[in-house]
Amino acid sequence: MPAFVFLAIQSHLKLIHCSKTKLAISLSVELMQSDPGQTRLPTSTTSFRLHPNLCTMEPPNLADNIGSYFLHKLRIIDHTLDDAELESRCPLDNGRHAFTPKTSVGQLDLLPVELIDQVLILLDIPTLTNFRRVNQRAMHLVDSLPPYRRLWTSCPNVLRAVISIKASSFSCQTLFKTLTQEKCESCDCFGGYLYLISCKRVCYLCFTSKKEYFPVKRTFAKKHIRSTQKTAVNHLPQIQSLPGRYTASAKLSKHRINLVDRQAVLDLNENSGVFNKIVVDYKSNEPQRFMSIIRAPRLSFPGMEVEWGSYCVLCRDRTEPSSHFRIQYSSQDILEHLSRHPEIQPR
Repeated sequence: MPAFVFLAIQSHLKLIHCSKTKLAISLSVELMQSDPGQTRLPTSTTSFRLHPNLCTMEPPNLADNIGSYFLHKLRIIDHTLDDAELESRCPLDNGRHAFTPKTSVGQLDLLPVELIDQVLILLDIPTLTNFRRVNQRAMHLVDSLPPYRRLWTSCPNVLRAVISIKASSFSCQTLFKTLTQEKCESCDCFGGYLYLISCKRVCYLCFTSKKEYFPVKRTFAKKHIRSTQKTAVNHLPQIQSLPGRYTASAKLSKHRINLVDRQAVLDLNENSGVFNKIVVDYKSNEPQRFMSIIRAPRLSFPGMEVEWGSYCVLCRDRTEPSSHFRIQYSSQDILEHLSRHPEIQPR
């Protein structure tokens, strides 16, 4: 190859850097055209783009393959109740029995079905589960409750988690209502998790940092509360944790722990300031924060679609509060977020 041809090609090889780790190579090769008896440089160029969503000669366009800009789940394993082998620990038989109940549930059957539904929906999930085991008629009544049916068809792991940790401080109706909400209880972000001690929808940044989502051991609460209030602790919102690993560091918990809602204890305790100071909090590395947490979708009306939230791919290296890589977005909010993202500009 003539030396001037090699130099012409080499001069058009460019490395273009964008957003820390992303780069794309734009290669323009000038094709040599030969005439009989002479050689001259070309008049046309051909450009190559390696990836349409990385930095190229032009800014990325939001309309081009928008699905590549967000994820529904991160590769990080947080070791919440989602990773506690719930399917094997709490297998569900909902929907597996097709039968016509021949037995009754006693005097309860004297009530109209609509009134029975209103009564059952006010029960907590563990109580509903126990009632469901009475006989086939009880099973049919529970399984035919619209909110309960929606639970085991759209998010069975939430149902498994509530039963497994014996979360009984809220009703089936309250759980269903919380699942139809979108925002975190403590901020304006999409709440992709449930705090199952008091049935609140939360986001990752809130449940790993805010005091109200850091439950305390029941023995600890009784030790640091007035003697006249010790028995009252047994009636506060609480759960029994599952043995397993928790937090992204996979810290092992070998035994079941009775965890009580912190805010409920503070409302009962006059010395709340002292109580807060003596509890060591490791934030996102604190296992007790993860023992009552489960991923939960948003159930929307009227078609009852299931929405799990999305993460922005372009924010994967960010830790600022306003654009943290842990923030989840609804299907509408992710479009708005991407439309004003500095790395995406309209053409």
